[in-house]
Amino acid sequence: MAAIGGRIPRFLMFSLLAASFVAGVSTARADIAATPKIAQETQAGKRAVDRGNNPAALQHYRNALERQQMLPNPSPLDTVRHQTQIAIVHLNLKQYAEARAVLMQALPLAEQSDGVDGPATGAVYQLFGTLSSRQGDWVEALAWYDKAWRAREHDRDADTAATAHDIAEAYDARGQYDEALAWYEKARVIRERIKDPLLSATYEGIAETRAHMGERANAKQWQSKAQFERGKDDASNNLLAAMEHHNAAVHYLQQHDLNDAMQSFEKSRAILERVVGVENADTAMTYRGIGMVHAARGDYRQAMAWYDKALAIQEKLLGSDNASTAMTYNNAAVALVHLGDIPKALQYLQSAAATLERTAGPHHPNTASAYRNIAWAYSKQQDKAKAAEWRQKAALVAAGK
Repeated sequence: MAAIGGRIPRFLMFSLLAASFVAGVSTARADIAATPKIAQETQAGKRAVDRGNNPAALQHYRNALERQQMLPNPSPLDTVRHQTQIAIVHLNLKQYAEARAVLMQALPLAEQSDGVDGPATGAVYQLFGTLSSRQGDWVEALAWYDKAWRAREHDRDADTAATAHDIAEAYDARGQYDEALAWYEKARVIRERIKDPLLSATYEGIAETRAHMGERANAKQWQSKAQFERGKDDASNNLLAAMEHHNAAVHYLQQHDLNDAMQSFEKSRAILERVVGVENADTAMTYRGIGMVHAARGDYRQAMAWYDKALAIQEKLLGSDNASTAMTYNNAAVALVHLGDIPKALQYLQSAAATLERTAGPHHPNTASAYRNIAWAYSKQQDKAKAAEWRQKAALVAAGK
């Protein structure tokens, strides 16, 4: 899919792999690839975008949304994902009124189901900012980017950096160069830390702003840094391939097609390790996916080996209180219960629940999943009172209370 605002939102690029396995049974919410036909339409849309055939992509994405809405209980977040994909294609086609109309449908659904600081909502805010900037309304763009920043700031990941970068571009367009440099600096710090392949774009942005300020020598230095960074690899197409393999693996995993899931995760891993390296947040997500396949096979020791690899990277790059790290804690804890290490499992689960309460909200399905897993761990520990307490908390989330 063509990048919007310099990067495909992680919300669209890599699934959060929110699935957890309670007693070996998947409790994941329905994903964008919940049925084969929805997955086929979505993948066909992505291929059409890659070929530059945006009209065909638009039809495929609309078909996917229509099929998703026909499900008995369509997931609001999956609806938002389909709508944001449609909006991106409208932006590619410069159909700004149509893009705005779709985003206006997605916005209340995202805010209600994901909260104002959730990844889905942040992606919608970001696309509104992109739309406004495309139309030259930098004041409105900055207002939307500010909302996106507030939604994404706590994660300090590639999406956070993309928002900071876009804010910097908006300030540069308004001639507010000091503000632009301050926001480019925020983007630079994050992108250097996580080894983001779009780091060169931020170096180039700094160079342009310095040139606008008349600092030609300084601008030349930053342009040289950008050229050097771009020369290390041409990562965009490789990352798109990794995305395709990763999302295919998620679909196979949900269908319990474990051999194909493992093959797709391994393909994604091979690309990511080569292009962005081992110490990268996206690589860590693929490690977690491999661990989930092992867990689904009942091989919890192998699952923990991969979860540990993922956590070592996530804790270093994203922090222990990041939503993606929390989901890995959640998955690792289930494996630990099966391996008999319930105290460590509860430590992971309580950390995950606290983070998900803060980042996704206390009423989010991922938070409820953590609550159910805490209840399950306590039941394995024969602590019936605490197990009942956490089951009740999960039930209240499910009931929308």
